[in-house]
Amino acid sequence: MPAALCGACVDLMDVTGASVSLSGEDPDIRTLWWSSDEVAGRLAEAQYTLGDGPCVTALTHLAPVLAADLTRGPDAARWPVFSQQAVELGVRAVFSLPLNHSAVAIGTLDLYRDGAGPLSPEDQSAAFPAAYARITTALLALQAQDDSTGLGGSWLDDAETEREEVHQATGMIMVHLGVDPPDAPARLRAHAFSHGKTVTEAAFDVIAGRIRSMTRPAPTRGPERGNGDTGMTTTREQQLTEAFVALSDTLGANVDPLVLLGRLVHHCVSLSSIDAAGVMLANGRGALRSAITTEHAVELTEIWQSEVEQGPCIEAFSTGSAVHAPELASQQDRWPDFVPLARAAGYESAHALPLHHSGQTIGALNLLARHPTALTPSDSTLLRALADVATTALLSWDRQQLRPEDVTTRTRTALAGKAIFDTASGMLAATADITPAEGANRLHAYADRHNLRPTDIADQLLHRTLDPHTVLSDST
Repeated sequence: MPAALCGACVDLMDVTGASVSLSGEDPDIRTLWWSSDEVAGRLAEAQYTLGDGPCVTALTHLAPVLAADLTRGPDAARWPVFSQQAVELGVRAVFSLPLNHSAVAIGTLDLYRDGAGPLSPEDQSAAFPAAYARITTALLALQAQDDSTGLGGSWLDDAETEREEVHQATGMIMVHLGVDPPDAPARLRAHAFSHGKTVTEAAFDVIAGRIRSMTRPAPTRGPERGNGDTGMTTTREQQLTEAFVALSDTLGANVDPLVLLGRLVHHCVSLSSIDAAGVMLANGRGALRSAITTEHAVELTEIWQSEVEQGPCIEAFSTGSAVHAPELASQQDRWPDFVPLARAAGYESAHALPLHHSGQTIGALNLLARHPTALTPSDSTLLRALADVATTALLSWDRQQLRPEDVTTRTRTALAGKAIFDTASGMLAATADITPAEGANRLHAYADRHNLRPTDIADQLLHRTLDPHTVLSDST
């Protein structure tokens, strides 16, 4: 039955392969019911491992997701890591349709094609709905048949139990590492991603004790030698996990837009070959303004880009595509006003990634290096993923669907917070006869010590409800 259904989907439409994934009561629990070929199966497993992709989006929103080109444009930007893995498998387009009954999701029908391009109007209007009807009817019939046996088993039970190793491993990680439920699966997925494994394979490793740094408290004097320990608590793998967890945190008491953006730029520097980073956001008039930087010289380059209306961030924002200038010296004709200032500030390489949300470009990530630097494919993928997670978190302070005007409001609020923060930093600098940059560091240190938002501290300083000497004396 499954083979016939998936085969029919491939025959009905202009697609290369198909798979059906089932979902249990927990939407994060999915199992592959059947696939037409190995590539279709690996696509389904990749989305489960990453927790992201067209299938996940279709299941979450109970709406079809038609990704016509994973090699570039909005589809590639929407799921950057998944898109890269799909393209490596020879996949260029993916179409996911949620299977639901009485508004309850029971799985997804996922189709892929080895060539880019949308579904034809005929496929969208006739074949796609026909395939949906066939598979949903078959699944419900099988469910009814299972119920009639009185044995209590069904394909939904399979969906719940197929991933039991993942949940067992998650529980082990929570106990041994002392982390919360949202952090444990994030660590498991990070391990799987960094080691080129599926999340199921990583779960088996945890259960079997082959990843000892995940199944016991981390050693205090570094990883043991010669015993196969991955040293996860001191490796890039843990750094990646902590970065994505931190960027996803929108509920912390000390979190605000500038904190999230600050985490983004610092993780970009610590996890890649980039030396300095910043974020520029569009204001209400659509002009880019500096929002956060890792160092003052970066802010100068951003202010100058806004003034002369040229440079990598301006170009990335206007085109919606990544801009790379590994050697700024060779870009003099391209950006005659920007290049001299950037090099004078100590940078010889510049890259910029557009920040997207729901089809809108809201700003750009500014990436600079002091020596000519070409981003490696892994760096490019990681930086794109960090930017996407941070952008989503920035614009997701509540669960309501954002309207285009809400996006503008959020970015303007972030810029307003930056203005307040800069003013307060100046107040501290003047009070203690230090630089504004040091004033900003003192403000951050005070906020961290008291678990408060930096912009809240800045607002108190501006309204004279907090004495600058209190901040300065406490943060030294």
